[in-house]
Parts: sequence; structure tokens; C-alpha cells
Amino acid sequence: TETDERTILEKTEEYVRRINEETQKTMENIAQNVDGNSPPCIFS
Repeated sequence: TETDERTILEKTEEYVRRINEETQKTMENIAQNVDGNSPPCIFS
């Protein structure tokens, strides 16, 4: 049904947003590590 499709779409968008946030954090950690300003944060 249309409602199910909308729910799936919302869940997918939420999932993608969460992945983007995690990716952003990882990129920032890597950038800091390259600069040598902080200890590695990748395993935290």
C-alpha cells in the first residue's frame, strides 16, 4: 500500500542520514589524525 511505501521511504532516509553522520564523524577523526592534533579516535 501507499502507507507502507511511505514508511519504508522514511526509514530509508533516516538510515541514510545516520550513515552520513557517522561518515562525517569518521572523516573528521581522520582529518585530525592526519594533522597530528589528536590521538587516533577511530577505535573509540
